[in-house]
Amino acid sequence: METAALILAKIDTLDTEGWITAKERAAIKNGIEFTIPEWNAEVGTMYQRGLFEALDAGDVDPLAVALPVGDLLLCGAFPTEFILASDALLIEECQGLCELLLQVKRLDAIPEDVQQQHLEYFRFWDAGQASFASGQQKLTFARILQAFPGKATKLKEAFRFFDESVLRAGERANTRSQWSFRQYLTGVGFPVPI
Repeated sequence: METAALILAKIDTLDTEGWITAKERAAIKNGIEFTIPEWNAEVGTMYQRGLFEALDAGDVDPLAVALPVGDLLLCGAFPTEFILASDALLIEECQGLCELLLQVKRLDAIPEDVQQQHLEYFRFWDAGQASFASGQQKLTFARILQAFPGKATKLKEAFRFFDESVLRAGERANTRSQWSFRQYLTGVGFPVPI
């Protein structure tokens, strides 16, 4: 909600000519609010309850839908970027570890049990990326197609890479399954002490 308010305030300062209409501003606000994610255990992926509720109500601006779709459906349109973004999100999820890495001079200063806990989480994260992409296809993308049947052909063309994202994520998880704590840190891009 704060992000939406900040962006709308920025639009107010930049759009002195009033080119962005009140309807467009409302769609931007709704779209940002739609990006609030929740976990769907049934399909093993994130989804956006607010978006689904708006789609169910049947009265949603396509611009508002575009923002959350861009947030979760990267795996359907850009497999390479999806794989790269996954590492950036992993680093974001492990901010406590990042802070710890900036405080120590050597990796062996981090207790072995802490390293092992993070290594298990890294592997869990990687193993979940394929199911995330598959779940996005089955859940979010299927719901978008249902909401905009007149655009289905164009949407299917734009988001035709789910299977490739699933394959790449699975291959990467297999490759990394034998990585050490240090290999994960350097491979993902954490701030590693020398």
